[in-house]
Amino acid sequence: MDLGQHLLLGLLVSVVIHTGRVSTAEFNVVIVQPRNAEYKWTDTSLAHVTMDQVEPAVQLAIRSVGEMGMLGQHNFTTHTVDSECSHYMTLVRLVDLYYKANVRPDVLIGPTCTYAVGHAGRLASHWAVPIISAGGQPSALRNKTGGYHGEYKTLTRMGVTYNKMANVVVELLWKYNWKRVALVHYDARNQQNDCKYGAQAIKEKLDRIRSNTTLDERVPAGKDPIDLVLDKSYDKDSNLSYDNFLVELAERARVVITCTPISDLQEMMRAAKNRGMTDGRFVFIAIDPEFEGMYYGTHLWKTGPVGLWPLNRKNNAKDVSKSYRGRKGDRCIWVGNWNNGTMANTEYAEGPDGVSSVVFTGSPVSKMVIPNNGSILDVRQSLTVLVKINGSVNGNGTIFSYDGSGMELRQQDGKGLSARFVRRDGHFLKQVKKDDVLTPDEWNYIGVSYDYRTGIAKLWHDGKEVAGESIGIVDLRTQGDITVGEQFKGRITCLQVYNYAMDDSQIEAAKDACEDRKDEFVDSCDEEELLEAFRSVLAITLRKPATEEFKDFVKKLEDRGVKENHYVTAYHDSMVLFATALNETIAAGANPADLKENGSLILKNMWNRTFQGAGKDNISIDELGDRDTDYTIVEMDKESGNFKPFWDYMGFTKTLKQVNPNQTMDWPGATPPDPEPCGLRGSNGVPPTEDCPSKSLT
Repeated sequence: MDLGQHLLLGLLVSVVIHTGRVSTAEFNVVIVQPRNAEYKWTDTSLAHVTMDQVEPAVQLAIRSVGEMGMLGQHNFTTHTVDSECSHYMTLVRLVDLYYKANVRPDVLIGPTCTYAVGHAGRLASHWAVPIISAGGQPSALRNKTGGYHGEYKTLTRMGVTYNKMANVVVELLWKYNWKRVALVHYDARNQQNDCKYGAQAIKEKLDRIRSNTTLDERVPAGKDPIDLVLDKSYDKDSNLSYDNFLVELAERARVVITCTPISDLQEMMRAAKNRGMTDGRFVFIAIDPEFEGMYYGTHLWKTGPVGLWPLNRKNNAKDVSKSYRGRKGDRCIWVGNWNNGTMANTEYAEGPDGVSSVVFTGSPVSKMVIPNNGSILDVRQSLTVLVKINGSVNGNGTIFSYDGSGMELRQQDGKGLSARFVRRDGHFLKQVKKDDVLTPDEWNYIGVSYDYRTGIAKLWHDGKEVAGESIGIVDLRTQGDITVGEQFKGRITCLQVYNYAMDDSQIEAAKDACEDRKDEFVDSCDEEELLEAFRSVLAITLRKPATEEFKDFVKKLEDRGVKENHYVTAYHDSMVLFATALNETIAAGANPADLKENGSLILKNMWNRTFQGAGKDNISIDELGDRDTDYTIVEMDKESGNFKPFWDYMGFTKTLKQVNPNQTMDWPGATPPDPEPCGLRGSNGVPPTEDCPSKSLT
């Protein structure tokens, strides 16, 4: 059976455990995910996960439930449908599967992209088929009973849901008795608009608490309603002044909730530092928009180069970039990052301005390799790579590459320059190219940048932008080792890597960055100021299981060529949930044939329950089929500059649990601020009283 591009059928997987039952039933598991990360009708890649990630995870789950003897003599047959991250193509291909291929799904695993989930959810509701998605985060998809006769009444959401994330925010506010908050978020203006939907869920949650009418949203005893007193959004075309925003904030609230790219958060915290708002009186709660742990480590506050290799006779493959480690007098102490590389089959020759450079022969074995330990060189989001090259007339070779399969900068046909971009899971995105831009046998100062805020990748030559493409708002594949000069014939010097997108003035200023630096000090204290400012930040991200079973699960995925992320794990657990509920429903006396006609009968054993996932930790599904997700709240350790877990939010109990009971929060001013006893009387139209006179927080 072949429907061409409209239908892709998978492999029959049989789970046969002899239990004495004679009858068998075949259950169709339909995996709905995109096969490609790039779509011509949109300016951004909306697919967080693709088929080659999800299918192995689902097959692994099927094998696991088979080994547990759950299904007797019943079989699972998996089918794969390419959603293209499009609500239209999702509908077309599911209908083709049902009517042309005569395959009635018994469960849909996916899709992930928001609009595709919505349309597939309506179709599944009409067919009475369970649908389980790790996407579908917006609160509107919680409509399981109302609206148009419960348009998503068979949808189970196994991933991050914004209404659950809002619970974490509120619990944190109640923990410290913060009653007046501001909200600022970045509006990506695309379908997978994480920050917009997240901000909307927070506002809806605060409104429901304030109205105090819904039973599960009532204000608990001893807690107060929370006022949202300032709400700001901006997009890539907006000119949001953080300074003006902070002036408004200081007049109205002590707490601001943010959902922004890291570079924007840095800009806000720099402005807050300049206004004296990072001394402990104000709190900045940052929500990790991708929930993939990017708010761990030092990514939040670092601004200098994460790697700088002069590539000359004096330094060889040594990284001379530095990170802030404290003050000495009025200067800031910096120590080396030590991302040193290894040279193979290279020589030295004259470089620009009389400084030596490294000669690469054009052979695959002539190169420099820089180990990437997964910390600061894994820039992941925004980046800039700058380098000076002197290439051969007809040269074709790698100037810079992550692991040979990640982001890559190349010389093309002597005069051409190209940059390849790869999504974090290995899917290739658009290339950025420019012909006739290089001058062979002369020195060229070139660069490539990517801005996570806009999704725009650019090529640079002599400090000027020469090409640009929209490749989507994605996490990049930058986790591998770095290779320099492989199959490149010519000379290279002064390689720089930054974890943010630079503009033309910054790129021009960095042209001479490889000149000799002082061994111990640099004058700039920008990173120190940001480090100090980020002590006022608490960040919310996903909690990952810490069990040995979860580590074993990650290893099994890697053996199948799949990198673990929370979407992949959620789809594995989705299959486990369905198989568990199906087993329980049949064990209770249900006829398998009836379940194939009306799969909604299985839902009563899927919802309002707990079960064990990949890490053998307890996963809770609420009464409307949404996962009670666990989160971690991280805060900065001043000594190391790293963001580390402080609170775990346990979704099932809806409580905060301190990760280390003996740990003290490293907060400027010792502890997070208490609320003003008088609120903010005397500002923003709140009249002063005799006991609470007018005051200024600035």
